Amino acid sequence: MTGWDDPALAAATASLDDSADLPADFAGALTAARTVLAESRAEPEVRSLRVEVLAEHLVGHGARITGQAMDDVDAELFLLAGAVAVREAKVIAESAAGEAPGERAAEPTARMVHAYLRRAVGPLTHAAELIEADPVPHDLLQWVTAVLTPKERDRAWERAIRRAPRLYSAHRTRLDLLPAEQALAFARATARAAGSGDPRIALVAHAHFRLCARLAADYRAKGKTGDGAERHAAWEYFGRTASPIRTEIAALSQRFLAAARPHPRTPQAHRLFAAAFTAMSSPEQAEPHVAALGR
Repeated sequence: MTGWDDPALAAATASLDDSADLPADFAGALTAARTVLAESRAEPEVRSLRVEVLAEHLVGHGARITGQAMDDVDAELFLLAGAVAVREAKVIAESAAGEAPGERAAEPTARMVHAYLRRAVGPLTHAAELIEADPVPHDLLQWVTAVLTPKERDRAWERAIRRAPRLYSAHRTRLDLLPAEQALAFARATARAAGSGDPRIALVAHAHFRLCARLAADYRAKGKTGDGAERHAAWEYFGRTASPIRTEIAALSQRFLAAARPHPRTPQAHRLFAAAFTAMSSPEQAEPHVAALGR
């Protein structure tokens, strides 16, 4: 198996889940979250995953964490506060209209999403200033600058990869914020530059899913309802025998499997390939990825 186990992160998230509604216990749980982030300062891949997971468990508590960060002038809490604000913006967008921050959203959803993204600016800027070498605040600032100008988005990307050239989350964020066709070209270029076993190889599958989702949206606009639009789009996009997309993803899967190794994002890469082969109705090609996930 080539998964990723992080007992310290698991303990911190369990503590947060148990204490979110208890102020005294929450302060202790927040200290545990801060500790696991501080321990990963020298490991950007671990740090980016940890703050992403912690933020998912802290939706609704962003203002509370920002206040604590300001009181303590703490880099970890500033980073966490910014990550939570970005996650809260995504939750609002996804629950309201299935949109991602940075894309065009219906009013008043767009105003609310942008307000939450702007809440992240101060904490993430403080985090970046307190630990100048940390790429993770700059990665997250890509989401924030996406509501401002492309040049600011590009500068955040450049600052992130200057500090960690192979950071998975920075590449995934970049992919998510580019227009779909540009995102696929970017993912392909990233995969070409990546070594065998690098989880960024799987971002090509992620880019294809973005294009498939756009096709599903087109079908919904034409009157298909429920899961019908998604199923029809998946078959149209992935299901055709001997399509170039199937050939491309199969070749990338082999490159990844040839040297897959323990890495914080290896499980995500396996899930992307497994999902792509499932969409192609190719369980035999999905199997090694499913097996690697321990399912």
